[in-house]
Amino acid sequence: MKLLSSLLFVFLISGSLWSQEKMDKRLLKYYSETELNQMIETSPEDYRILVHALDKAIYYVNAPDEKSIAVQSIDRPKENATFLDLGIELKDVNQYFKLNGENQWLVVKSKWVLNHELNNK
Repeated sequence: MKLLSSLLFVFLISGSLWSQEKMDKRLLKYYSETELNQMIETSPEDYRILVHALDKAIYYVNAPDEKSIAVQSIDRPKENATFLDLGIELKDVNQYFKLNGENQWLVVKSKWVLNHELNNK
């Protein structure tokens, strides 16, 4: 019985360590380990997009000349900031934000664009 209990304990510990190894640690700042494990198990494609988005979702463009376009203004984020650091949720469409005091916009790619990038690597 002790042997069975010991084996079960080792199995549980190794399973937990294995799931942590495949989990991007940067996400633990915004999601619980349980939420991430559930996403990995039930929606692996969503998890894959989320991890890809940490490094690839944000880019900058020069602001268009059109003055009538209304977009939310934000301060320029710190270097290496992610969309999660900015409190932005990925959506089905690209999102645009004017940078305060600059002639640039920050763009957050849509889920579709991110998925397309992953599938065309």
